[in-house]
Amino acid sequence: MHIRNTIYKLQILFSLIILVIFSLFYTTYKNSYQTDLDTYIQKEIEFNKNRIIDSLKIVSSKYEDKRNSFLNIHNYSLKLLKEDSSLTLKELKKDIKNKYNLTDIEIELYLIDKNYVIYETTFTKDLGFDLSVITEAKDFLDKTKIDEKVYLADNISEDAIDGKYKLYSYSKLKNDTYLELGFTDTKLFNSISNDLNNHKNLSLYRVNTNGEYQYYYKMEKRNKNISKEDHFKELKKFSVNEKSDDIILNTIRNNKSVIVEKDNEVISYTPLLEYKEFSLLKYTDIVMQIKIDITQKIKALEDFKKIFIFAFVITILFLYFMFNWIKKNFTKPIEIIANSIRKEETIDYFNESKNDCELTYISNEYNKLYDKLKNEIQINKDLTYIDVLTNIKNRKAYNEKLKEDLSLKKRYNTPFCMLILDIDNFKKINDFYGHKMGDKVLIELSKLIQNNIRVNDNLFRIGGEEFVIIFSQTILENAKIVSEKVRDIIQRDLNTIENQKITVSIGLSEVTLEDNEDMIFKRVDTLMYKSKNNAKNKVSIG
Repeated sequence: MHIRNTIYKLQILFSLIILVIFSLFYTTYKNSYQTDLDTYIQKEIEFNKNRIIDSLKIVSSKYEDKRNSFLNIHNYSLKLLKEDSSLTLKELKKDIKNKYNLTDIEIELYLIDKNYVIYETTFTKDLGFDLSVITEAKDFLDKTKIDEKVYLADNISEDAIDGKYKLYSYSKLKNDTYLELGFTDTKLFNSISNDLNNHKNLSLYRVNTNGEYQYYYKMEKRNKNISKEDHFKELKKFSVNEKSDDIILNTIRNNKSVIVEKDNEVISYTPLLEYKEFSLLKYTDIVMQIKIDITQKIKALEDFKKIFIFAFVITILFLYFMFNWIKKNFTKPIEIIANSIRKEETIDYFNESKNDCELTYISNEYNKLYDKLKNEIQINKDLTYIDVLTNIKNRKAYNEKLKEDLSLKKRYNTPFCMLILDIDNFKKINDFYGHKMGDKVLIELSKLIQNNIRVNDNLFRIGGEEFVIIFSQTILENAKIVSEKVRDIIQRDLNTIENQKITVSIGLSEVTLEDNEDMIFKRVDTLMYKSKNNAKNKVSIG
C-alpha cells in the first residue's frame, strides 16, 4: 500500500507541476497581453484627447484675441439701430461686413423681447427660441436691462444647431427689447469640423447643466431642417438630483473615464477637463467618445490560445496514457485487492485480466480465505437476529424492523400496525410445572402464532413471555381480525399442559406519522396491560 500511495503521490505531484507551469505561462502571457492592450487603448485615448484639447486651445486663443473687435462691432450695431429704427438686421449685417472687412468672421444678429424670446434674427433657425433656457444668456440680459451696458459673454458657445463655435454679446436696445450678436470664426470652425468629421470613430458631446436638470448633445455639423427651440425640446433631460444609467452623463458626474468592450472594439468615454484652463471655455463639460478597433489584438490572443490549447491537450493526453499504463499494470490491481478486502468482497479482476503475476496468486488465495470466512460470518450474523429458545426473531430484529417501517411510514405514509402479547399467568406455570415446561410453552406458542399469521407479518420474542407482531402494510381493521384469530387459536389449540388452558393478553394499535419507537411501544404496551387488568384473554385496541 505504501508503494501504491507513493506512486499516486508522484503522479499527482507531476501533474500539478505541469498544470502550474501551464497556468503560470498562460497567466503571464494574458497579463502581458492585457497590459499591452491597456497601453494601446490609453495611447489612443491620450492622442485623440490631446488633439481635441489643442483644437479647443486654438478656439479659445482665437476668440480671446478678437474680444475687443467684437465689442466694437456690437457697440456700432447698437448705435445704428437706435439711430434708424427702420434699419433691418440683414441690412445691418451687410453694413458691418463692409465696414469691418470681415472675411473669416460670420455675424448673426438677434432681437429679443422682454420674455427672452428671439422675434427677429438673421439666423432663422433661432427664430422663436426662448433664451431663458440658456442660463448665461438670461443673466446677461438681466444685467443689461438694469445698467444698459454692453456685455460680451465670458465663454464660447458651441451652437446646438450648426455646431459652430460662437461668442455672443448682449445689450439693451430700448424698453423691453434687447440686441444679441453672435460671432463665428468660419475658417477655424471649418478646420475643426473637418477634422472631427474625418475621424469617424471620434465623437464629442457637450453636457450642460441648467437649473435642476442636465442635458447633452453631440458636437457635429447638423443639416437637419430644425429650429433651435425644437432641438432643445427633443433633447433628453436628466434631473441633477436623480441617479442615471446614462454613460455620457455619468462620465461627467463621476469625473471618471468609462471603457466598454464590445465585440472587436473598445468604446472609451473620457471627460475633457483640461479645456477649463482656457479662459473662454469654462461654461460647460465635454465628453470624448472614441471607438478603438482591437481586432488585431484579439486575433493575436486567439492565435496564442489555439497554440496553448493544442500544447495543453497533447500534455494531458501524454499524462493520461502514462497514468493509465501505470494504473493498469500496477496501481489498479493493488487498489482492487485493497478495496475488496475493505469491502469484504471476492476479487474477480484477475479472473478477467490476462495479467498473470504475483498479484494473481495473492488474489486467488484471498478468495479462498474469503469464501470460508463469509460462510462463518453469515451463520453468526443470522444467529444474532434469532431467539435461541423459540427460533423466531429476537428483540434486535424487532428494533431494526420497527425503524424500517417507521421510515416508510414517514416517507410514503405506508400503514402498519403493532401488536404486543403477553402469556397470562406465565409465572405460575414456571413455578408449578417448572422452567422446562415454561420453555416448552414458549416454543409451542411461537410455532402456533407463526403458522397462523401472514407471510409479510413478523413475529418477535422481545423478552420472557412477551411477543410482538408487526403487521406491515396493514390497516387497523385487518390487523384486528388477525389479532383476534391469534388470541382465539392460542386458547383453543395450545395444549402444551394437559387440562391447562393457556391464554394471552393483547394490545394492538396502528402507527401514526407522529409516532417514534418509544411512543408506539408504550401505547401498545399500555393497551396490553389494559387487557391483562381486564380479566385477561382479551385484545385491547387503541
